[in-house]
Order: sequence, then C-alpha cells, then structure tokens
Amino acid sequence: MDNLLINCAEDFAKIGLPRDAGAVLIIEVDGYAPELDRQVEQIEEVCRNNQARDFQIATSAAEVEQLWTARRVVIGAVARKRPSYSLQDVTVPRSNFPKIAKAIVEISQKSGLAIGILAHAGDGNLHPLVLFDARNKDEVERVHEAEAEICRKALELGGTISGEHGIGIAKKPYLGQQFPPHAIRLIEGIKKAFDPQCILNPGNMVEVK
Repeated sequence: MDNLLINCAEDFAKIGLPRDAGAVLIIEVDGYAPELDRQVEQIEEVCRNNQARDFQIATSAAEVEQLWTARRVVIGAVARKRPSYSLQDVTVPRSNFPKIAKAIVEISQKSGLAIGILAHAGDGNLHPLVLFDARNKDEVERVHEAEAEICRKALELGGTISGEHGIGIAKKPYLGQQFPPHAIRLIEGIKKAFDPQCILNPGNMVEVK
C-alpha cells in the first residue's frame, strides 16, 4: 500500500500504520518452523539493503490478523477521500514494478486525480485506485484517460492489462493493444465454439457474429 492508502486504512482501522511512510509492504512466510527464522532474516536483509526505513515482525496470530485487516479494508476506506473509485488491474514483470509505480504517480499528477497504489508486489500485479466523483463529468473523462495511460504503460513495460480480474467491458477497448488481430480471432473462435448463440455475457469481451 502506498502512502495515500496507508492513511485511508489507518483512518478507518486505526491499527498503528506509519502515516508518513511512502509505502508499506506486508510479507508473509510459511514452511517448517525451523526454517522460518532464517527466511525472515533473509527477507529483512534484503529490505534493509534496499533502504527500508523499518522492519517489524508479527509475533502472534493476532498481530498478523491486524496487518491483514488493514489490507482488507483499504478499498472500502477510500470512500472517506472521494465518493467513487476506479480499480485497475495491471501486471508487469517484477523487475519493472518500480517503473510502473513511478509512472502511476506521474499519471496522477498529470490528471489531477488521486491514485492510490495497492499491489501484490510479489507477482507484479498492481491495483491502482483512481479516486474521483462520478457526478463530475470532467473528472470521469480524466479517469478514463488515466486508465488508458496506465494500461498503455503496463504493456510498454512488458506486462498485461489484466493480471487477475479479466477484461470484461471496461478494458475491452484496450484488448487490441495487447493482442494482434489473429489472436483476437482465435479468442472469438473459442467463444463461438462454446457459445454459438452468444448468450453468455453477450458483447462483454469479444463480439461474435
């Protein structure tokens, strides 16, 4: 979670997250008990070597649950900032994670819209939350422009426009940017084979004639 979302979560859950931190990274380890301490030591070493300001270890199940509570509530908690949000779902190679995060900050500044970054950093999957007011037509237009820029940047960095949520209606306009025409035709053929009358989510992702 970046700073914007840290503060949203803390306003709601009040669990003691550092409000002045640029971001918080929650790392969970598992395995056999004798190995866990060594895993944690290695992770701490990596974090310290990459300028992590602080490193805290949860010492009980209650502390673990508290940390995950912050992660679970944060999407709903952004309503305290703005009445609407657009949740994106782009993924890039992990080596390009810093680049997409920097690009999203720049897109936020350019659009004049607050964008919080929530991510599964371990697999390069980001969920930028674009905050806005759906009653404001100008803001809605800027949201769509920001969404398009985020998707374009993800593709530029060797990623995908959807890491887990799928394409659906919202990202249908960007499908052709990721896949060449022959791949789209293949997708359409698969759709037609399983749904020849186009009764399953008609028109959502691909048009079948």
